[in-house]
Amino acid sequence: MVRDLETLSGQEFDLIVVGGGIQGACVAREAALNALRVALIERGDFSSATSHHSLKLIHGGIRYLQQFDLARVIRSIRERRFWLRAAPHLIRPLKVVVPTFGHGLRGRGAFIMATLIYNVLGLRANAGVAPSRRVGLARTIARRRLLGLLPEADESDVSGGAIWYDGQMTHADRVVLECIQQCTEHGGLCANYVSAEQVEAREGRVTGLRARCLLTKRPLTIRAPLIVNASGPWLMELPRQALNDHEVFPQSFNLNLALRCTPREYAFALRSRQLADSKIGEVKRFLFFTPWYGVTVAGTSHTPYYGDINHPQAEIEKVGRDFLAEINSTLKSRQFSTDDIVYTYWGLTPGDDANKGSGRALKSEILDHGPEGFSGLFSVAGVKFTTARYMAENVLRQLARLDGRGIMGKDDVPLPGGEDFVDDATLRRDLLAQFPSGERAVDHLMQYFGTMTLRVMQEPVGLDNAEAVQLGEGLARHVVYSARHEMVQTLSDFLVRRFNGVQGGRVSDRHVRCVAQLLGRELSWSRRQVDAEVAQFLSAFPS
Repeated sequence: MVRDLETLSGQEFDLIVVGGGIQGACVAREAALNALRVALIERGDFSSATSHHSLKLIHGGIRYLQQFDLARVIRSIRERRFWLRAAPHLIRPLKVVVPTFGHGLRGRGAFIMATLIYNVLGLRANAGVAPSRRVGLARTIARRRLLGLLPEADESDVSGGAIWYDGQMTHADRVVLECIQQCTEHGGLCANYVSAEQVEAREGRVTGLRARCLLTKRPLTIRAPLIVNASGPWLMELPRQALNDHEVFPQSFNLNLALRCTPREYAFALRSRQLADSKIGEVKRFLFFTPWYGVTVAGTSHTPYYGDINHPQAEIEKVGRDFLAEINSTLKSRQFSTDDIVYTYWGLTPGDDANKGSGRALKSEILDHGPEGFSGLFSVAGVKFTTARYMAENVLRQLARLDGRGIMGKDDVPLPGGEDFVDDATLRRDLLAQFPSGERAVDHLMQYFGTMTLRVMQEPVGLDNAEAVQLGEGLARHVVYSARHEMVQTLSDFLVRRFNGVQGGRVSDRHVRCVAQLLGRELSWSRRQVDAEVAQFLSAFPS
């Protein structure tokens, strides 16, 4: 990927996508695979907002059975299959254990029926999925078996348990990045740190937008007859500017906590004191605890939010304290303090005033601004990582009605690192056959790049012995490749989103400086800039 602002402002595109989170990335990917000339811009780094802060689960939708929403269950099963097929190097099956209660709609008997329905709806859940990434059948278990897996659930009304399988992203940011990369491989042009400022229109139809590079302050004009606004928390800023509308739109503040707690091999849920979004009466919601890189991620807290979307620090601290208290009252076997918080994941998603408890919108939505005088401008309010590709396909079908193009859903095309993937052992064996002395480098790179690891290992990097010793060959190659081909602009771009060197426990100060020096060499940073990048990172992520 090349950040080419000259071409971005110098040619006309079929479609501009605003937003480099999972929703915008999927729209750009689907459009480019359908042969549209696509430009994507993101005001920060790719996947730096809500998509970065997800619970990292690709849901199979079993929980929608309690809302009697079978269509959404089927859709979630299908999209989980897509992600497991498209990104097997980044997404793996994860067993989820949940207690059942009493003999009503949350009892074991009801779950027996629910799992039967779910398994029937998911008969093709593993079609085309690599054997090592296939999900198991949902099932129920007896109370004794449940308590063996989940002793914290020893309550008088626990009648048994249910087990199902979701997908878990090992690196959610890289899922987003590979969607954007695939867009560029099919002719798209993408750029981070470019902010959309104003929609341009003539005679009721959009003609493009004015934008600005936030690194150089350079103004840009990007031309296209179609614009998809997928800017997440900033979703309504662009149409509000166009319509001179100053209405405040509700947001839902979502928060997950990565806790210093030895994880189990499976995710589990425990009953919280708060109510769930359910159609089966007033029932307590589940808190989910998922294993991830040596820590346990607890989620998710949802609260209505009307504050400044650019400065939510006070809300992070308040909601974080409240959520930690909820976790402690739920997980009675362990009490956590703020010192146990390794990383705080927070993000904003579209809200809904009708949902008084959490304030969150429960379904994604596509807004057509044509009736408002901006034909060709659409906004996508996505609420789930899992169904982002499906939403992107629907967006393109709406665009097709304007320009008459035929659109095909691209749910059978793997992401770049998932091409020709069989299983981890086969990939590792094939790579070591070519790089017999690079075992540690291969093991590091495989988990990020999948079948693209060969490309990374073949990249001429010119490492000296000191760099290779300090960082290890794998991480050093990772730094160089990301600097050259993944649009890294800052030290945090690499350490937080290309490498995930913070969330599971921050890398050492020595490694931080060594990475900065290597990035500086690739990106022509001065010594002063290297020092500034290190200082800024250490301030944001103190040890």
